[in-house]
Amino acid sequence: MSAQNPSTLFPQTQAAADSAKRAAGELKEGAAAAARNVSSAAAEDALRIGELAKDWWQNQTRHARDAASAVRHESEVVCDRTRAYVRESPVKSVLIAAAVGAVIGSLTLLTSSSRRRRDY
Repeated sequence: MSAQNPSTLFPQTQAAADSAKRAAGELKEGAAAAARNVSSAAAEDALRIGELAKDWWQNQTRHARDAASAVRHESEVVCDRTRAYVRESPVKSVLIAAAVGAVIGSLTLLTSSSRRRRDY
């Protein structure tokens, strides 16, 4: 093996160092560009997810309003039918109401007395 002349070794070493610096700079620029691309893609995905969530929320709100409107309408219909029935059969309506009240009162008494027995 022959020894290289130091005067030729320095320029070769300097050229290799410069080449390594250029490669590191290019690598750094490439990494920065990739990071910007990933950041941009993540921001776009976040916007799409936000839009999807907004659309979902608006759909659910619309469905809830529609359901509330339907319930309101049905309750008005039931109320009108009940008023008409009471007008047509007032005595029968009072007797039915009294019977329902008696059943509810009996159930309340049974429930409260069974609780008292368990407590002792």
